[in-house]
Amino acid sequence: MLIGSLGLLSSGAGAAPELFVSLDYQIDPALAPCPSEEAFRRSVSEQLGYDPFRDEAPHRVVARARAATPGSEGLLRWLDANGAVEGERLLTSATPSCDDLVREMAFAVVVQIQLFIAAAPPEPAPTAIATAAPGPAPPPPPPAPAPAATRPRHRPRAELDPDAQRPWSGSAGLGAFVAYGLSPKVTGWGRLFGEARYRSVSLELGAETSLPWEWRQSDGTGFTGQIALGTLSPCLHAHGFRGCPVAKVGVVRIQGVGVDEVRSPTGPIAQAGLRVGAALAAGRHFTCTPRVEALGTLTHLTVELNGVGVWTTPAATVLGGIDVAYRF
Repeated sequence: MLIGSLGLLSSGAGAAPELFVSLDYQIDPALAPCPSEEAFRRSVSEQLGYDPFRDEAPHRVVARARAATPGSEGLLRWLDANGAVEGERLLTSATPSCDDLVREMAFAVVVQIQLFIAAAPPEPAPTAIATAAPGPAPPPPPPAPAPAATRPRHRPRAELDPDAQRPWSGSAGLGAFVAYGLSPKVTGWGRLFGEARYRSVSLELGAETSLPWEWRQSDGTGFTGQIALGTLSPCLHAHGFRGCPVAKVGVVRIQGVGVDEVRSPTGPIAQAGLRVGAALAAGRHFTCTPRVEALGTLTHLTVELNGVGVWTTPAATVLGGIDVAYRF
């Protein structure tokens, strides 16, 4: 709860007290579309029953909102006439919906204004004095001492403020997917990755490996194979979605099966393409991200059995899967 020394104004005897503040409302462009400042003012005014915002009011409420991973964050900060912080509140949302976050911020402003009004000392009621005969008026009673204003300990400065927060974050996780194009059949894969993010830009490093696969001809001869790759992927994030160019480099290991002379050659492989995904909140620190990739193969390998080529890496690969990451 935030209780400060904001002043109250009354429109007349018996009228409900009203509190007035100036408003500083800003939304991170990465969170658009969001309700306008006019819509925010109107929402607060409708809930209070009057318009509490005056540009000349000595006290000010600062409202900020920005995208986060996952979801979004909002900050409300109360400042006194000298610009000193009287208190603040941080709101978080697990979804990237700006409408929901701003609606919660408007309600928090309404509740705080009502708390300020309730904490103010009541005005003394006028007292009528009846006299039996004209005479000198008794001296007025000494004024009651005003209750000492108390101010609770303020919360630390919220990390959401674009001028004060740490914009960096990181995550690590694992994923599973299936791919077509890097083996003669659809193959299962697994991967580990780490990501560093600054606001809406991130850089991911990862390692991937396929499950072993096997291919055979009608005469029983064939080969088995497995691929291991290292990955590099810079990404742009917006409203929970991400788009990433991807580069991969690794090795393919092949081993003959059912042939007279078994060999186990290896060869390099490189790919480049595009990844898209959508982050879904799975708790305070976890996210699940379904994703798809389309990649072109930059190096081409041909597997030969008895001097005859039987399989060549295709020019394109398509894969789809899901990642689970822990955000810290």
